Amino acid sequence: MPGLIASLIVPCRNQPGADRRGMIDALLAGLPDRPDLEVLLVDDGSSLPYDPPAFAALRLRRAHLAPGQSGAGAARNLGMAEAAGDWLIFADSDDLLDRAGLGRLLDGLAAGRWQGCDLIVPQAASFRDGDPARRGQRHLFANRRVARARALGDTGILVRVPACWMRVVRRDFVQAHGLRFGPAAIGEDVDFAVDLGLARPRTDLVDLVLPHIRDGHSSLTSDMGAAAREQVLAVKMAANARLRAGGLGRWDYPLLLDLIGLMRHDLRAGLRWWGRALAARSRLVPPLGDLADALRARLRTPSAGDGGS
Repeated sequence: MPGLIASLIVPCRNQPGADRRGMIDALLAGLPDRPDLEVLLVDDGSSLPYDPPAFAALRLRRAHLAPGQSGAGAARNLGMAEAAGDWLIFADSDDLLDRAGLGRLLDGLAAGRWQGCDLIVPQAASFRDGDPARRGQRHLFANRRVARARALGDTGILVRVPACWMRVVRRDFVQAHGLRFGPAAIGEDVDFAVDLGLARPRTDLVDLVLPHIRDGHSSLTSDMGAAAREQVLAVKMAANARLRAGGLGRWDYPLLLDLIGLMRHDLRAGLRWWGRALAARSRLVPPLGDLADALRARLRTPSAGDGGS
């Protein structure tokens, strides 16, 4: 489509106990009205009502998964297939995008700033669920990994940050390498991040904030049970085997915190997966900096100014 620089892909579905319509409305309302940005809402069969006139200035399209398909991975794959923009931007339906950061990104793309790049990695921010004005902590781990990649001059570490909202990818690069999201209901970003890393994209780490991630009980990954945690471990262990085979084994996924989280829900299952991890010789203990960041995010203590949670 002439003049279309980027496509924003947003999976949308019903979420029990969450105001999904209100969340998507908030995301769309914060976007700049630009003719060079299209928004693809990919529906996997939800009953989400939508009022088009409220966002008439946006280049908005809807796509629907075929019967029998579901999940964010399938929705993003369909969005990538339907997208017409030169670059792909990803967001979850419960998050927000930084209006100024997105404007700077689109201006830079229009000016040809990243003509020699395949992947742009921004900074992230987060906000407390129910109060976008209150800063969260979910973004800290991702930003620390980006800073470490810059310090080491090694963008391979970015596979450790699988979240797709930390990536703006050239669409023809995705097509050339057949990049797709995985079928897992949780952890579908990992397959995409690993395949992208193994494709060795030309990467620029930029000092602009793009995603604002929801931090709280209504986020899509905030409350995983034992079955979901086992699924995440299976995805990460498979990813580690591929990273080692592809020469990026130094950045494979540490599994210690995932194993501890599973054992808190189901001790027997946790011990079973611990044995599998040892047998596969997957990394169990993360570097100290990674561990500290992850513990802060999971055991966050609101500051006095937050007034508690």
